[in-house]
Amino acid sequence: MRRTSHGLRALMAAGAILGTVGAAAPAAQAAPADVMVSEIMFNPESDIDADEFVELWNSGTTAVDVSGWCLSGVTFCFPAGSSIAAGRYVVLSPDAARTQATYGATTVGTYTGSLKNSGEAITLKDAAGATIHAFSYLDVHPWPIMADGQGPSLELISRTADRGNPWNWAASQAASGTTIGAVNSVNRTGTPVQIASVTETTQRPAAGQAVTVTADVIGQATAPTISYRTNMGAFTTVPMTSAGGTLWTRTLPAQVAGTMLEYRIQTAGVFPNGYPRVDDSWHTIGIWYPRTVASGIPVFEWFIAPADYTSMITTYLFDDTDFTFESVMVFDDEVFTNARVRVRGKNSRNDPKVSFKWELPQNHDLTTAGRLVEPIDEFAMQADWSDRTYARSMLSFRVGAFAGLPRPQRFAMHVQRNGQFQGLYSMMETYDKTWRERYGYQTGGYFYSADTGAWSANRSLDKRWEQKAGLPDENLAILGSMVNPVIQLTGAAREAYVRANFDVPELINYAAVAVINNHIDSSSKNYYAFRSDATGRWTLVPWDLDHTWGNGCNCGVVSNFMTPAEPGDKVNEMMEAIMEVPAFKSMYFRRLRALSDALFLPGQLEGWYDESLAGTQSTAVLDKARWAFCCTTAFDRTQLFGYIAARRATIYGDARLPAAQTANPTVTISEVLTGVANASAQFVELYNPSATESVDLSGWTLAGAGTATLQGGAVLLPRSSVIVALDDPAFRTAFTATPFVADRFTGSLPAAGVLTLARANGSIADVVDYGGAGWPVPTAGQSLQVIDPAASNDAPTNWRATTPSPGGVAAPVNTLVCTKAVVGANAVLSFSGLRGTISEQLRRRPDTWVATTTGASGFTVVNGGAADYFVRVRGTGFASPYQDVSCT
Repeated sequence: MRRTSHGLRALMAAGAILGTVGAAAPAAQAAPADVMVSEIMFNPESDIDADEFVELWNSGTTAVDVSGWCLSGVTFCFPAGSSIAAGRYVVLSPDAARTQATYGATTVGTYTGSLKNSGEAITLKDAAGATIHAFSYLDVHPWPIMADGQGPSLELISRTADRGNPWNWAASQAASGTTIGAVNSVNRTGTPVQIASVTETTQRPAAGQAVTVTADVIGQATAPTISYRTNMGAFTTVPMTSAGGTLWTRTLPAQVAGTMLEYRIQTAGVFPNGYPRVDDSWHTIGIWYPRTVASGIPVFEWFIAPADYTSMITTYLFDDTDFTFESVMVFDDEVFTNARVRVRGKNSRNDPKVSFKWELPQNHDLTTAGRLVEPIDEFAMQADWSDRTYARSMLSFRVGAFAGLPRPQRFAMHVQRNGQFQGLYSMMETYDKTWRERYGYQTGGYFYSADTGAWSANRSLDKRWEQKAGLPDENLAILGSMVNPVIQLTGAAREAYVRANFDVPELINYAAVAVINNHIDSSSKNYYAFRSDATGRWTLVPWDLDHTWGNGCNCGVVSNFMTPAEPGDKVNEMMEAIMEVPAFKSMYFRRLRALSDALFLPGQLEGWYDESLAGTQSTAVLDKARWAFCCTTAFDRTQLFGYIAARRATIYGDARLPAAQTANPTVTISEVLTGVANASAQFVELYNPSATESVDLSGWTLAGAGTATLQGGAVLLPRSSVIVALDDPAFRTAFTATPFVADRFTGSLPAAGVLTLARANGSIADVVDYGGAGWPVPTAGQSLQVIDPAASNDAPTNWRATTPSPGGVAAPVNTLVCTKAVVGANAVLSFSGLRGTISEQLRRRPDTWVATTTGASGFTVVNGGAADYFVRVRGTGFASPYQDVSCT
């Protein structure tokens, strides 16, 4: 659970979060009360659940029998004969080996489940069910925020105070971040002071208006102190004045408009509690005196000590330690103190106008209501100095999003630093944990950023790549298992590796977007690689789109960049491995054509550009003057629009680009392996009957018991088939890696059901109602397959149950056709089409043998005109062990 400071203080004032010590429900105690939960690691910095732990402490002078005692929140019960010695700390965790490796601590038991990062009720009960210790922690004030994923554990302060009160818990102050199995770093005796609430007369005062701060401080008789400063200057510390009872107050001096006033409160006593807490992620509360800045776009107010700013852009300009400087920011009426800032980028650090990386205090996220799809805790203040149009990058990310690629949230803003104009920047979300969780890259696999020379064997892997998410990849071995084969393998071996390990449709989609955007510096860097745990496949995610649409360097690209692996160009080896497979290259050009047709509509890209910069004109004029840019805004816009036109001409002028796709191409469902036949390797095969036209299936949907929306880049070649699988790894294990997997579906295919294939425009391409009356019944290991893909797949007689052949090119065949004519009293049967290679038994309904007719063109049943007949046929081309064909 995350809230901004403004919302928290409103809740505090209403008594929704804080209560007094006397009013708080005390933790229930039952003999022996000397045993308690003394430390928990509920959100390890590694973000790995196996690094959690719960510590119990027997604070008494005698051993305590804990046989049958149980812990809830996670699940664990001590076995018979268990005890905790006097003064002993014992540790429980979900993974004993991991706890030993991470902390050097031995566990006495392994629990199941995991501790919630956003808050959990922890209860320790004895064997009789009496509560020994119970409390509910949170990850927001008044609980210690730094214990939520920042490294420190959550430690109990005093055994003699209320063990459920948040002010009696603190983030570990140990250098290692934990005192697992030992005396807590914050251990004290007595009752810590509690700050029940803090309010201000106003949080947005008018110019010249003083602000009075009132604090409800419980457990301290002497005056707490309040420290305040303005515009990142030096602090002034003064005592607060008693307002009666537990209330203390102080009026802070009035300020002029545009002033950032910060304050903090400090108490004395058992533990140095304050407001904000000493283990909160921000150290002061900000009060903003608003001012009016003329701008058509959002205004970002930035405060930083002038000496720090100078040091950041000089001494630390090329620093690679990611050292950050304290800053305060105001945006959309949200104030953030103790934000940390540094210069970001690589080559762009040489530019006069540099970009900055902002990291917000933990659990104090920027919401910017209406501008962001969800709160963020870090972002880039993007300069894009080389881009005189200010929005190439925003346009390029929007093109990618249109194609289905993930993108960061981004918008233009007018930045003021210490009251003076700083520039026109864009706020851009980074690919941090919040972003990765949104798109499934945080815990669903391994996520790596590529550096210059990512595919050069002359540099060590850790110099070319950096892991950003996933379980620890020791020595980047998992990444190396992909990079090395792609570099070292050639020909058929490399193609086999690609088919088995790459998400080819996603990479085809990525390639088409890169080419439309002319993202030429993606040849060696500016992308992330991701390996999905669910599929075991690798894909790429674009990043840093400033050199697009004709802006900047050639980056080793000497061609017109019609593919991201043209001869003579510097290339990304993953792209080269895709483009050297003729089938994949054909798929790529079909996807490029489909995307180009959808994007290069008259005025569409130009309109997107204008939308992204609406209201920026006056700020752009100031920015060009501030940073000595050439050109007027209109001239830059004209240049960009000219390049859009030129890029369109380049793409459509290439002879390799196919004709526009037919409006409603024919694609059919040609094979189904149900869960009855194989629970894990289920699949649906799609077939393209056209002899000449590839079909871009991006955005097509499969509906029924199995559902899917096919990803961008899913292309079906002429007279070929693709697979939509349930479990991609299980499918590849069952049928080798050769079949082309277009996407995955969810659900499970029953023995009988309806599957509907719809085009991206919503029109229906195919419907199959399989498994009903008259349908062949597959046995274990068999799938349902269309016999003649040129005929209707509505008829059960055009399906057979046989050994699965996913991805095979179904050759059109003719089924056996039996027709009946009545001549006098006789039945004259005629046969045509595919004949049985083993036997053809003529039978009278319901099932009486008449004759064997293998290879005959006809048969006459004397005096049989009134009966109905069918042929039971065996052999190649028919369902095993036989198939019944009616005589009509």
